[in-house]
Amino acid sequence: MGKGPFSASFDPANGFVYVPNWGSDNVSVIRGTSIIASVGVGVSPTSATYDGNNGLVYVSNNDGRNVSVLRGTTWVGSVRVGWGPFFVTVDPENGYVYVPNSGTNNVSIINATSVVASLDVGSAPWLATYDPDNGYVYVPNGESDSVSVINGTTLVGTVSVGISPIFAVYDDDDGLVYVSDHNSGTVSVLRGLTVLANVSVGDGPWLPTYDPANGCVYVPNQGGSNVTVIRGTSPVGSVDVGNAPHSIVYDSGNGQLYVTGGSSAVTIINGTAVAGSLSVGADPTYSVYDNETGDVYVPNYASDNVSVFATPASYSVAFTEYGLPSGTPWQVELSSGQSFSSTSETFSFLAPNGTYTYSVSANGFASPGGQFTVSGSNAGPVPVSFATAPTRSSGLSSLDYLAVGGVVLVVATIAFLLYYRRRRHGPKPPIRPDAPSGPRGSQ
Repeated sequence: MGKGPFSASFDPANGFVYVPNWGSDNVSVIRGTSIIASVGVGVSPTSATYDGNNGLVYVSNNDGRNVSVLRGTTWVGSVRVGWGPFFVTVDPENGYVYVPNSGTNNVSIINATSVVASLDVGSAPWLATYDPDNGYVYVPNGESDSVSVINGTTLVGTVSVGISPIFAVYDDDDGLVYVSDHNSGTVSVLRGLTVLANVSVGDGPWLPTYDPANGCVYVPNQGGSNVTVIRGTSPVGSVDVGNAPHSIVYDSGNGQLYVTGGSSAVTIINGTAVAGSLSVGADPTYSVYDNETGDVYVPNYASDNVSVFATPASYSVAFTEYGLPSGTPWQVELSSGQSFSSTSETFSFLAPNGTYTYSVSANGFASPGGQFTVSGSNAGPVPVSFATAPTRSSGLSSLDYLAVGGVVLVVATIAFLLYYRRRRHGPKPPIRPDAPSGPRGSQ
C-alpha cells in the first residue's frame, strides 16, 4: 500500500478496488484482500471513478492539474484539466466525465480521453452529482454559496443555497438533490432549479449518502458527532456516532451504513439506530462497498493501509397490511431500532438473521404487533391487521347513560315512598304552650 490512501472505489467489470494514495502518487489495485498492482499516476491523487460506458477508471490528481486514465491495472493516458480536481463524476447517459476544478473555478468535461468542454462555475467546486431524472449535473460551489447546474456541455442555471455548499447527493426515491451547506448547518433540497427546503442538520454537514432501501438521506455532521437522517424534506432522526464523521457508505447486501470519521473506528447504522462498530486504522477516509464479495474497504489515511471486513448477509422481509383505507401511511418499528413507513399495502426491507419484535402504527387505527424470524432466507409476508382504534369521548357512552338513569330512578322511587308515608300518617304535633288569657285591662 502507498502513503496516505485517500479513498476507494469499486470497478464492477473486473471486481477490482482502486485506492488512490495521496502521499505516494500512485493507485493501489486490490482484488479481494490482495494488492495485485500499483499504478503510478499524477501528483496527490484523491479519487478514482469507474465509467461503465467505456470500462475506464478516471483518477483525479489534486496537485497535478490532470486526470489519469486506467484500464484494469494499466495506465492508458493523462487528460489535462484545471487546477485542484478532487472528485470525478460520470454521466451514464451521455458518457461524459465531469471534473470540478477547485482552484480554477471551472468544470472540465471529458469524453473518453479528451476534454470536450470547459465551463466556468462558481468558486471552489469540489464534487459533481448526476440527476438521472432530468439529466442535470449539479456542482456545489463552496465559496460562492451556490450550485451550478449543467446539462451536457451547457450551463443551464445557478441556484443560491446555504453557506459553503460542498457536496450533493441524488435521492432516487423522491427525485431530489440534497446539498450539504457546510458553514450554515443546513441541507438545501433541490428539484430541478428550485430550492424546495432548507433542512437544519448538525454542525458542519459533509458528504451525504442515500439509502435506497428506506428512501432516507444520511448526513454526517463533521463539526459534531452525529448523523442527521432526512426523509423527503424533513429530518426523521439523529444518530450519535464517532467524532467528526465525514463519509458514509451504503451496503446493499445487508442494508446497513458504515460511517467513517475522526476516530479509529467505523460506526454501523441500521435505520436510525447504531448497530455496532468496528475498529480500523487511524484517520479512516472515503470507503467503498464491493457488491461482488460483500466486503467493505476502508482506507486509513494515517496508517497507510486499508481495512477490509466482510459484512453479514441480509434478507428481504415483507409486511402486508389489511384493514387500512388505500394510501393511508403506516409504520413498522423493529426491536433493532429500525423504523420503516409506507403508504402501500405491501413493502419490504432488509434485515440480517435474527428474531425481531415489531410494533406497527397508523393514525386512527390499532394493531397488536408481534415477532418474526430471519434465518438464511427471505421472510414474510408478515400479515398486519388494522382495526379502527377505540376512542374515548369527552361525554358518557350509552351504557354509562343507562347506568346513571337507573340509579336516578331508584333514588327517585325511594324518595317518593318516604314522602308518601309521611303525608299519610301526618307529622307529630309540636308541644304548644298555654295560650295567654288575653290582654290585661283595667277593672
